[in-house]
Order: sequence, then C-alpha cells, then structure tokens
Amino acid sequence: MSYHITNSHVNCEPVPIVTVLSVVCFAFRVFSAIVFSSQAVGSASSFAPDYGKAKSAAAHIFALLDRVPPIDTYSTEGTKLVSLSRAHMAHMAAPTLLLE
Repeated sequence: MSYHITNSHVNCEPVPIVTVLSVVCFAFRVFSAIVFSSQAVGSASSFAPDYGKAKSAAAHIFALLDRVPPIDTYSTEGTKLVSLSRAHMAHMAAPTLLLE
C-alpha cells in the first residue's frame, strides 16, 4: 500500500479547489501513514526487553574479559604442589592399556 502511495500510483493530484476527492485522498494518506508508523514502532518496541538483556550480558562478558586474575599463571615462582612427571592414565573401556 505505501509503495503505491509513495510512487504516486494512487491518483491524488493536488487540485486548486478543495473537493471531496482531495479531502478523501489526504485523509487516506494520513491514515495510512499513522497505521504504518504505528506498526513499525510496535514491532521495534517489542525488542526493547531483549535489547536490555543483551546490553547487560555484553557488559558482563566484557567485564569478565577485562578482569585481571589474582594469580599470575605465567610466573615460575612459588612451590609446585603436584608433580605429574610419572603419571599414568587408563581409559574405562580398556583398563589394562596405560596411557603415558
């Protein structure tokens, strides 16, 4: 409908004398504009709660990525609590097969 109105497929030529046809055409254009804009605003506002949740989730993710851990994982200082130099592992399906 709006395609036909914007591309002048509806014969609503401006006339110098106000006629019933010009008033009806103007009212039709105004009514169509109100209906279509209300529909667009309604569709856009239905995403408002999702937008708020997405913004909050993104803030939490960025805070998590920007956080500096209290323990430096690249440091070689300190004592090692566990040494895994002689550890062996076996799978449940093949307990006799040891993986090194």
